[in-house]
Amino acid sequence: MKSLYRNIIFATTLLLSDHLLAQDYHLIKKTVIGGEGGWDYLTADEKARKLHVSHSTRVEILSDDTHEKIGNISPLESVHGIILIPDAGRGKAR
Repeated sequence: MKSLYRNIIFATTLLLSDHLLAQDYHLIKKTVIGGEGGWDYLTADEKARKLHVSHSTRVEILSDDTHEKIGNISPLESVHGIILIPDAGRGKAR
């Protein structure tokens, strides 16, 4: 039974990857943030037009329009993901 599930997952992955590779994706702009430490997840705030990127002990905030760094949330301990809570006017780094 495990083998059957494994084969189904493998076949599905192949089909999805083939579909994604068939799309016409291309690089529009490359943004270099720099700094030391590892990078992890990012969260887009569509309404505020901001991108939150976890970066080691802080969250870098970039403008969606210009890709410029417009702020950061620090200091944090080993941040990985960012949760935005618009109704409270807050975001939470985890």
